[in-house]
Amino acid sequence: MLAKEINSYPNLFIGKNILYNMFIMENQSRPDSENNYSIILFSTKENIQSSRCVRPGFHELLYVLSGKITHTINGIEHLQEKGHLTFLRSADTYSTHGSEFEQIIINFPSEFLKQMAKNSRHEKQLAAFIRQNNTPIIRIGPGQQEVFEDSVAFLWRHQHSSFSQLVLMRFLLDFFINYIISAAAPETLCLPQWLRDAIQYVEKNIENDISIAALVFATGMTASHVSRSFKKYFSMSPSDFINKKRLERSCLLLEHSNYPVTNIAGRIGFSSTSYFCSLFKKEYQCSPREFRKKRSR
Repeated sequence: MLAKEINSYPNLFIGKNILYNMFIMENQSRPDSENNYSIILFSTKENIQSSRCVRPGFHELLYVLSGKITHTINGIEHLQEKGHLTFLRSADTYSTHGSEFEQIIINFPSEFLKQMAKNSRHEKQLAAFIRQNNTPIIRIGPGQQEVFEDSVAFLWRHQHSSFSQLVLMRFLLDFFINYIISAAAPETLCLPQWLRDAIQYVEKNIENDISIAALVFATGMTASHVSRSFKKYFSMSPSDFINKKRLERSCLLLEHSNYPVTNIAGRIGFSSTSYFCSLFKKEYQCSPREFRKKRSR
């Protein structure tokens, strides 16, 4: 397991928010170190919140290894779970809030990625990836998570070796090909624009009692095509996708508001509070009230 391998600081990340931030600062204060990159396992069984800014001249990759985390990136909240990979640009600010989770943080000089793009003549793709308005967040599917985690473990094992920079270049090359270049290629399984628009429609209207018919109408596609596409890209039906987004929004409301559970259920489009609670418990293995209690500790 990746978490077992990255265990050089076993006592540092157990709900010790101050120590976590001190370690990050100390790690980033040595830019001329031989390896020039750092990998950190941040795990906790307690409710924690930390805030920081990505160091100028560096990028960071945040990978959720287990559990669920709320990342607030440049003022926008993102509820993430295992398989989410977030690319942070220089000077991005973010805070992490959650409990009972494990997260890998990979910090590396941005020059590595720039040089790779220049050598491969894909500078435009990299620039578009970095400059996009939304934070680049990638969902690595279950079938690819083990492959990605193995590559992180390899990077970890060799971070202090004499060829650590070559290992980093290999890791970033895989990242560059799989998540930057391929995302710009129309023949790959990247989301078509109409589907991206559909996701934005759901997220913007999640508190407006979205119906499947309204979603289909907004896409301009046939109902059967919308259904097949959601199955293809998300392995779930449109209704399941909407409910998942509703549950994610409910987590934010439970954590950051005092609304009763009944009000939250109605606000995000559930006519039945008991049905909402049933779906919530199935997704998060606890009731909405238990979730709120954990996050308010």
